[in-house]
Amino acid sequence: MDFAILSREFAIQFSLVNQPEVTAEIVLQASVKELAGEILEVLGENLGSKLAVRFAKTVQNAANECLRIEQALNAIWETDIHLTQTLSFVHGQHASGYQNIIDMRFKSKINEKHMADIEELLAHVLESLEVLEEIL
Repeated sequence: MDFAILSREFAIQFSLVNQPEVTAEIVLQASVKELAGEILEVLGENLGSKLAVRFAKTVQNAANECLRIEQALNAIWETDIHLTQTLSFVHGQHASGYQNIIDMRFKSKINEKHMADIEELLAHVLESLEVLEEIL
């Protein structure tokens, strides 16, 4: 086995003021191949970081709420994303619902050329937080 995997990851997690029940996390990941290609200025490679946005919230009626979450996020983002919702609960504790981790992975990589898109990305994340807060 080879456990020597080098990569770089940046993550920031936040929530709306007075609404800590729903959180958002923006994650950028780059492999050592991506980092080396950028440093060495390799031409012809599709270099960049993988971008993911992860939301967390509690759901009561999983079937109904998960469908509504998927529809709402697809309407907001209107882009080529891969959306996964993972439900969990702690066995042995009184469950008042399921913890839903909503993972949105973008199929294309981002790099310095996309810096002008950061404002729009953040606006979409904030809108998503507001919409997710309303889904019961």
